[in-house]
Amino acid sequence: MTLGSTTQHLARLSGYMMLGFMANNAAQLIEVVYLGVVGTKELAAIAFTFPVTFALHAIGRGIAAGAASLMARARGAGRTNEVLRTATHCLLLTGIYSVLCIGAGFAWAESFYALLGAQNEVLAMALSYSVIWLIGFPIFVLGTVASLLLRGVGSGAAPGVVMVSGSVLQIVLGPFLIFGWLGAPALGIEGAALSFVISRSVSFAIAIYWITYRDRLLTVHLGEVIATWRAILHIGVPAALNNLIPPVSAAIVTRLLASHGDLVVAGFGVATRIEMLFWMIMAAVATSTGPIVGQNWGAGLYTRVRESMRTSYLFCLGWGVFSLVVMLMWVEPMVAIIKNESTIIEIATEYLVIIALSLGFVGIQNTASFCFNALGKPGPALVLSIFRLIILYVPMAIAANYWFGYIGVFWATAIANVIAGAVSWIWARSAISPNSDPGTYV
Repeated sequence: MTLGSTTQHLARLSGYMMLGFMANNAAQLIEVVYLGVVGTKELAAIAFTFPVTFALHAIGRGIAAGAASLMARARGAGRTNEVLRTATHCLLLTGIYSVLCIGAGFAWAESFYALLGAQNEVLAMALSYSVIWLIGFPIFVLGTVASLLLRGVGSGAAPGVVMVSGSVLQIVLGPFLIFGWLGAPALGIEGAALSFVISRSVSFAIAIYWITYRDRLLTVHLGEVIATWRAILHIGVPAALNNLIPPVSAAIVTRLLASHGDLVVAGFGVATRIEMLFWMIMAAVATSTGPIVGQNWGAGLYTRVRESMRTSYLFCLGWGVFSLVVMLMWVEPMVAIIKNESTIIEIATEYLVIIALSLGFVGIQNTASFCFNALGKPGPALVLSIFRLIILYVPMAIAANYWFGYIGVFWATAIANVIAGAVSWIWARSAISPNSDPGTYV
């Protein structure tokens, strides 16, 4: 990716990632549609599980981002052995992380959901879903990380193939396990979790085959594993914290909305699944910018770094405008397809229209963070994450909920997105400007 058009490289990588992200989020959205048929309590329960499932996956993607940054710069500089060592050690680290997540989830899930405001039957449903989901989490996160490592060295097709295959299978299996089609037991929300685990097992098999046999990115040599883990986590921890912004924000909103009743929580849960379809398009572009930036930075081609960043920013802003138009014109019918209940439609519509005003700025912050991580400079990405969540969002959301109710929380989210996106653009532009010193900036 140090040769040819940076725009074409970005389009190639983003195209596969968009396909994969859209399929993955379509599967999650259709899962909500299935559960909406079962009942409103199931919708509320799945809304309570969203911050947990998203957060655990986000941390795994952060680990992958750290390794992919190292691999991209090593590939750009021609250090093949370092590429293989980093991929192998990253998967080992991810496996350890996933096992720790199972233990933590079993120990603290009930307390965490209760803290968010889940009660009685809704709490029991959320726990039933989480137990099954956690058991399948290792294969899910390992498959995801393996595909992202492949993208880090320029293999754009792998993540798309992995995510599409698992998503399609999840959509097909869902009705059989949730509703009990063709004599299968009707498991409800537990069936949704089980269909997720089975489908992601297939994704895992494809990803491991690809990274092991097709691209041969693994090695049997495990020397210097601690040093590699440190290098991965130096970038991966800030990247994970940045990835945690959406689930932590969702957890805060869920907790604030819980006092307004299960219908409000259910409406928010439906809205976030629709929002993710639009957000992930920008995420595909932002994450695809990372490998291009990393390889060209490693090769000393700084003008190409600025070109790829500029293209990503313009796309995010344009997509934000497009999303707003779609929300203004068709958001109510989209929500009604999932759950045709007036309160849920009203809440989800208000949230989606307000958030659409800020989506382009969310994409800019993601792009800037991936740029910093790709350069091996995680400090700014970490600071931006803390600034967005702790300094801006939490105080505004609490105050807005007190003064204006749940609608104020929605506006606080949008305002925090706009401010954080603007700050991210200014900081990243300064870091990759022609006058910046590649070796010394923070």
